[in-house]
Amino acid sequence: MEDLDYLIRQENLSSSEVDQLVTTLNHISQNTQSGSNDLDQNDTNIVMRGFTLASYPLTFGHAWDRPFPGSYWFGEGSSWSVGANIVPMQGTVYANQIFLFDSDAGDFVSKTVENGERTNTVGLDLGVMGRYEGWQVGLVGRNLNSPTFKGPTVDGKKYADVVLEPEVRAGFAWFPVRNVTLEADLDLLPNDTLLPDYNTQYASLGFEWRTGQQTDIRLGTYRN
Repeated sequence: MEDLDYLIRQENLSSSEVDQLVTTLNHISQNTQSGSNDLDQNDTNIVMRGFTLASYPLTFGHAWDRPFPGSYWFGEGSSWSVGANIVPMQGTVYANQIFLFDSDAGDFVSKTVENGERTNTVGLDLGVMGRYEGWQVGLVGRNLNSPTFKGPTVDGKKYADVVLEPEVRAGFAWFPVRNVTLEADLDLLPNDTLLPDYNTQYASLGFEWRTGQQTDIRLGTYRN
């Protein structure tokens, strides 16, 4: 108490500030005596989620010269190609909740791996590309069937599934002269990311000059 009185005098505290300090010290003392501040009762926790994916694409592709009625509009030199991927997938969704002051916190990683939920499914990708003398245009779609991987249930809590949403991208290339290419690409749908409520949808432009001296010059830019 003498030390406390000395500190109060040194800091030149007012009577109201002293009353507030005494109230705070009494509150801390009561909590300590009752055990309500015991770390065993601390609910501070971290929730971790993770996802791993292995895929084994089976690819098919074919090209045609003027393959359908009306394709004469693209000229004698036009051709079209289509491709598809059938993608067997094996994905595992991991989730766990750790209380920071839990005595079992050291087993967090091993328990998270043990709690992983594994799902086997199939994805579908499709693409088409048209060619004419001075240009090319293409359209590709990935995960068109929205492959879904089940989230685990840990300690009675069900975690969310992981869904690979479809991605669709279009591209155009123009060849004004034989050794120069100008291209543009655009995501037609927003793409999910690992960050909550944050998607990407990129547009890009590119330029290539093939110098003929075993050196190509490329420039490009993109924007979300």
